[in-house]
Order: sequence, then structure tokens, then C-alpha cells
Amino acid sequence: MEKNKSLMWKHSLNYGILFGLLLIIYSVVLYMFNIIPVGIKLSLLLLVVNLAIYFFALWFFTKSYRNDILGGYVDYGKAFLFGVLIVAFSSILLAIYNYIFHAFIDPDYIQRVVDATQEWTEEFMSSKGLPQAQIDSTIEKIGSKSSVTPLKSALQGILGGVIFGTIISLITSAIVKKKKELFQEKGIVEDGPAE
Repeated sequence: MEKNKSLMWKHSLNYGILFGLLLIIYSVVLYMFNIIPVGIKLSLLLLVVNLAIYFFALWFFTKSYRNDILGGYVDYGKAFLFGVLIVAFSSILLAIYNYIFHAFIDPDYIQRVVDATQEWTEEFMSSKGLPQAQIDSTIEKIGSKSSVTPLKSALQGILGGVIFGTIISLITSAIVKKKKELFQEKGIVEDGPAE
């Protein structure tokens, strides 16, 4: 039992580092192409891409753990815990990268995102014919987000990543779980090949 726990921690750490590196590469690509998540269509598209990345990574890593380490079988609870650990480790790694990025590489990035969001929001609200007072109030609220520090941004990233990943892990664990049948557990039927 202790060996299984240490294997879970070891493999979830390894997969978490891989997943964190994948998320860092994704962030760097968005930055290199100056893709700022502003607007409904672009934000929705990036959300779908994030969902796909999280879903595929958690499904793949949990399935690999099930087949390569656990002999092809894992219950829902263990698969879910494994997925959450992967997400926790990857979120910590991504938060460290985000802190370094916002504190040293591009300290003005948050302000550029806020400026772009304000500009898009003003255009969008004006096109809908909303009163200028309401537009100004909304723009002011968005402007208050520019005071986010790199540390606060990193901590929010950990929390957001773990929550987002936990929700995805609830789904991927249900897909990956595979229990031994009663007859297999009693040794009456030979184990079949793992998926």
C-alpha cells in the first residue's frame, strides 16, 4: 500500500512537471504571437483550447499510470486523486513561471491586457448603445485590475489551475477507471490485455 502511494506521488509529480512544461510552452506561444485574451470570440476559443489541453493531458497521463504502473486497472477515486495531483504540481510550476514572467521578463504585460480589455469593452458597450456613465463605470472597474502584483497573479494561477483541473479530472477519471471484474479478482478468469 505504501509502495502504491509513493508510486502515485512520484508519477503524478513527473506527469505534473511535463504538463506544467506543456502549459508554459502554450503560454510562450500565445505571448510570441501577441495573442491577448480579449473579446468574446477569442476568449471562447482560448477556453476551448485550454479545455482540450487539460482534458487530453489528464486523460493520457491517468491512462498511462493505469496501464503502465497499476497493471491496467484503477478505481475512480485513485484516478481522480492522481489527476488532481498532476494539476497541483503543474499549477505550481506554471505559477513560478508566471511570477518570473510578470516580475522580470515583461512587467508591463498585465497593463497591456487591461488596456486592451478596456478598449474592447468600450467599443462593445458603445456599439450596444449603453449610456456613457455605465461604460465609464465598467472601464474603471477593469482598470482596477492593473494593480495585480506578480505574486498575486501567481497565487491566483495556482488556485484557478487546480479548480479548473479538478473539474476536468472528475470527467477524465470516469473515462479512465477500470476495475477488475469479480471473477478476475478471484482468479477464475485470466486478466485480459489493458486498453
